[in-house]
Amino acid sequence: MQERQRHQDRQLGTFKDGDELMPECDCPRYLGTPGSTSIDSHGTTDNFPSFRDLSLFAVVLFPLNLALAHDAWAQNAVDLEIIPTGQGDSAHPRLVILPAVDATELRLRVECDGTLVENAGPASAGERIEMEIPVPTGTWQCKGSLAGQFVDGSTGEMPLSFQVQQFAPLTITVPRETLDLAGRHLEVTTDRPCSQIEVSVFVAAGEQLGAGLSSNMEQNPDIPVLVEWKANEGEVFRIHVKVVESNGLWRALDLFPWCYKVPHEDVIFETGQAEILMAEERKLVSALRDAESELARYPHLDIPMNLYVAGYTDTVGDPATNLALSLKRAEAIARWFKDRGFGRPIYFQGFGESALAVQTADQVDEPRNRRALYILAAEEPPRTEEIPDSRWRRLQ
Repeated sequence: MQERQRHQDRQLGTFKDGDELMPECDCPRYLGTPGSTSIDSHGTTDNFPSFRDLSLFAVVLFPLNLALAHDAWAQNAVDLEIIPTGQGDSAHPRLVILPAVDATELRLRVECDGTLVENAGPASAGERIEMEIPVPTGTWQCKGSLAGQFVDGSTGEMPLSFQVQQFAPLTITVPRETLDLAGRHLEVTTDRPCSQIEVSVFVAAGEQLGAGLSSNMEQNPDIPVLVEWKANEGEVFRIHVKVVESNGLWRALDLFPWCYKVPHEDVIFETGQAEILMAEERKLVSALRDAESELARYPHLDIPMNLYVAGYTDTVGDPATNLALSLKRAEAIARWFKDRGFGRPIYFQGFGESALAVQTADQVDEPRNRRALYILAAEEPPRTEEIPDSRWRRLQ
């Protein structure tokens, strides 16, 4: 029996958090479904999680070396790998046929409590023939046979009996509030016992800044595990978190603690209106140029980068009217960007007078509260005082 790593089930997730006009900021964000927020189809959390999700599988190797009266089989003409575990919807147990000599036909038939796997056809020496066993979550007994006819005329057959197990996806949660870039640590919780958590930190170009490891873990899930890392100085763009379960399976997610608040002059609208005046467009032209320049710094990245436009008002007027007006103005700015060729997804939301930059009494005309934010980020900004709600609408 040999242990090998198999299969990569990927998932992408991101997070951010930011308040200041700087390339790296605290734009709230999450990452991964195994975490608190992510683009993972395997689970959900309310914090912020990941994007890439990988799973590791043990491999059992069965050499078919029965002492039959057939030379090909007696000489280990075929090896059969059993990858007995799977996780989630996209990674299942598998069978791998590894012929060592040419065969005119290899026939495999296996049934795992109602799930049938069959394969028949010629095979060449050195070929790798993989078959998925699409069993549902649970433990299943499998029985069948592997038979073959080889080019030298010899034949052979071997009965098969083994067990496979399909696990539900591991849920990984990395609460946004536990991520401390300055302190170089975060907390991870899982819904199953785990033996090890690895953290790797990278810059945007892909170079690794540092790493950390936590292996002295309690076997009680749902208890947060503190993971610290050591790193060189540099702007952290991606944090890779890999969790190894007690059963040998593993899953990973990527966190992207990066966002960019686009510096800009705020557009001045006429009272109660949401149309952008021609004289104000120069401000948006400058902002668009800055946003595209920032994105051009990362041409190699394969993660989604979105633009989020948030609108705000002062306290003149009633709150409901201001909320509706700020939404219309945010949409108008978002549509201007799209119409001028901004090719990334754009989301918009109005906050009215619910997040004042300058605290004032009601019915106070304060220009600094009539503003907007333009945020580049891989995921929607998390909730903060500046972004107290999360009802982003995608511009169609």
